[in-house]
Amino acid sequence: MQIAPKRIATLASIFVVCSSLIASAESPTGYQQSQSNANRDSNRARTASSPLHKLLVSVADDNGVAVQSARVTLTQLESLIVIKGDTDYAGRREFSGLSAGLYRVLVEKEGFYAAKLGEVRVGEADALEIVLNHEQEFAESIDVTYSIPAIDVTKTDASESLGSREILNIPYPSTRDIKNLLPFIPGIVQDPSGEIHLNGSASGQIFNQLDGFNLTNSASSTVISNWSGRRILAGCPRPFL
Repeated sequence: MQIAPKRIATLASIFVVCSSLIASAESPTGYQQSQSNANRDSNRARTASSPLHKLLVSVADDNGVAVQSARVTLTQLESLIVIKGDTDYAGRREFSGLSAGLYRVLVEKEGFYAAKLGEVRVGEADALEIVLNHEQEFAESIDVTYSIPAIDVTKTDASESLGSREILNIPYPSTRDIKNLLPFIPGIVQDPSGEIHLNGSASGQIFNQLDGFNLTNSASSTVISNWSGRRILAGCPRPFL
């Protein structure tokens, strides 16, 4: 089959137009690829211009002794990236591959108070020394000693007394009867009949004295109640006669 020259020219023109369209369609893709490669190269250059840094952290206690196995935590303030590590036997921990910037440092160890540093600028300082203080327990004790009252072995009687102030100020019934005042003395009891008993003794076993005078009735061994005075002394039980 023969193709006319005019038809061949038309087909050639169509082929040229299609080739031009294909070339124009592929050219943006090539531009995007070249632009992506340029950005990658720029990032690599930026990374190369910002070198990574190291930070050596040394930890010792308040006595200057190296603290082993202390937990060191670095937190980058900008990105909040957290890096942790423990100190070695010499109390040191080295962190590498750190970007320049501000970091927060926290050092913890059981038995010590935690140490915190709010801002450490990596890139300017490559070493850091931290002191951990031992935890302290404060306690206070008071010794209380009970003093046993002195006992006079030569004295076998027990006595209680009321002074003139008590006699005048203590309200008691029938102020003309001194016996009504005696129950205010510890250890003295007055029975319903009005008799006085000292430490469980009978009324006849009690010796009563007022301003040095014997108030005990020698006949009945009862207290004489019609005496006036300033001081009353209730003594120990009298011995049986």
